[in-house]
Parts: sequence; structure tokens; C-alpha cells
Amino acid sequence: MSASSEAEREELGYQYSPSRWSTRLPAGMVVDAHSEAIIAATKTARETLQCDLGIEYLEPGGPVLDIYHPQSTSGALGDVVFVWYHGGYWVAFGVGHAGVAAVPLTKHGATVVAVGYTLAPKADMTRIVQECRESAVFLRKRFPDKRILCRGGQLSTHTVRAYQGDHLNDHRLNHRWVR
Repeated sequence: MSASSEAEREELGYQYSPSRWSTRLPAGMVVDAHSEAIIAATKTARETLQCDLGIEYLEPGGPVLDIYHPQSTSGALGDVVFVWYHGGYWVAFGVGHAGVAAVPLTKHGATVVAVGYTLAPKADMTRIVQECRESAVFLRKRFPDKRILCRGGQLSTHTVRAYQGDHLNDHRLNHRWVR
């Protein structure tokens, strides 16, 4: 590996490690504070919104997703399903960490879906990617007339988006994923 490649790798490692550069908290507290904040936001969403929790999207006993329903779909985002794939580098977190955006987005009419997937090492990357893709198939069938926007932490979102090309859009999803 060349010196510039090693330097680039080190810089990327720094950029992708907020605990190394955050000025808000000491390094050892950043991840825990983040986790606590997103768990609290998800708990608030579950307690205050109409939601369907623990929906199995692949097989009985398999991974689950949560759906947070808006009070009204007449808002600016009434035709949108906002899908959040949790972060955690494929080894941590779950749907209990993924309802963080539900309260603000449902206020504007969006339906919010928090997707869970089997974590490593119980599942390998092939399985994790397949589960993320299958969740998108499930959601397209569940919401055939809505725009689906996928976001999330780490690469779980990218696995779904890359499978579709640049992004999930209704035309591609209807033609390439519906079974």
C-alpha cells in the first residue's frame, strides 16, 4: 500500500469515528450518548404515535420492522414512506433504535418504517443484505401507491439503494423487485 493510500485510510477512519473528533463529549461517551438519545426518541414515538410493531417481513421468527403511522396524510409528505435502516455496523442496534425520525416526519404526513435485520455474527453479510432487500420488497407490496425513501446508518441503506441503482424509485421498484 502506498503512503498516500495509508494516509487516506487513516483520514477516512478518523472521519467515520465521531468519538475521535466530537467536541461535545469525551470520546468514551459519544456512542453511549447517541444510543441513549435514539432509544429515547424511539420510545417516545412508540408511546405517542399509532404504530404497528414487530412485523415479520421475511419468515416467522425472522427479522422485524415497525411502522409508524401519521395522524393525517394531508401533509407535505403524505405520499411518502420514509424507511430507516438502523446503524450499528451490522453488529449492534435494532428497530428499538430506529424510530428516531418517526415523530417529526409523521407530523408532516409521512409514514415511517424502522427496519431490523439479523445481526452479525449470527448472520453473514450476504444474509444481512438479502434481508434489507426483502424488506424493500415487502414494503413495496404493503405501500404500492407511495413513494419510498430509504435512509439509515452505515451501509445497510446503501445495500438496498445500490441494488436499485442510484436510489429507490417507484418505477424501478415495481419492475425489478415485485415477485
